[in-house]
Amino acid sequence: SSIAAFAGMQKNLQEEGIINAGEITLASSRDETTFGEYGRSGLPVSFRATYYYIGYFDLGRYQISTQKSEKIENYALRLRELIELVKYRTGAKKVNIVAHSMGGLVAREYIALFGENEVNKLILIAAPNNGIRSKVQKYCSFIGAKKECEDMSSDSIFMKRLNDRNTNKKTNNIYTIAGTGCKMDAGEGDGIVYLKDAKLVNSENAKNFVVEGNCKDSLGIELHNDLLDPELYPKIYEIVKQILKE
Repeated sequence: SSIAAFAGMQKNLQEEGIINAGEITLASSRDETTFGEYGRSGLPVSFRATYYYIGYFDLGRYQISTQKSEKIENYALRLRELIELVKYRTGAKKVNIVAHSMGGLVAREYIALFGENEVNKLILIAAPNNGIRSKVQKYCSFIGAKKECEDMSSDSIFMKRLNDRNTNKKTNNIYTIAGTGCKMDAGEGDGIVYLKDAKLVNSENAKNFVVEGNCKDSLGIELHNDLLDPELYPKIYEIVKQILKE
């Protein structure tokens, strides 16, 4: 579901002249294309990508997918592989990253580890930039992501290091888009991430946007994922489009 979530946004960007190259995974190979093949048109190209290794198993009528719980730093290393693959296929020197939820922390960790020389713009949608807390933190590991949940906790060593003022202060071209409209146990947010936790406050160059939404599901958490749907929240798509066009 994580790699499918951006399909609507990617389809709309195609109508803006950005070539839709589908999805790219860690199983993709450089051998499938020649260097710069996707960039020969001179037009920008979009890929949907995931840093997960996902295994699929057929059990009669059912198909089961599995993924291993790992630390966010490991995902950042895989993101580097994906960026190198995209650069090879397009011939581009830099990429733009649009990340959702924990993917935003993965992208920020990538920059912390490798610098921002290969990233032109970083757009973070509903990312817990200051961590997760309260009930979300308490129940996070029930979905089978224990190591990731430990990293994302607002008081974790990972989050404190990631948000160190000296490492984020001058990161260029970074944007956050937060959703609000859900009544959470300790304030407003998108049902998963508090509004105050989605904003980057230690970066001099970060630009923060807020979009009002609706929490209609019984658990009050669907807004967090719905924010990626251009039909439900066209304002977010418009923000992303304008940032990419600047």
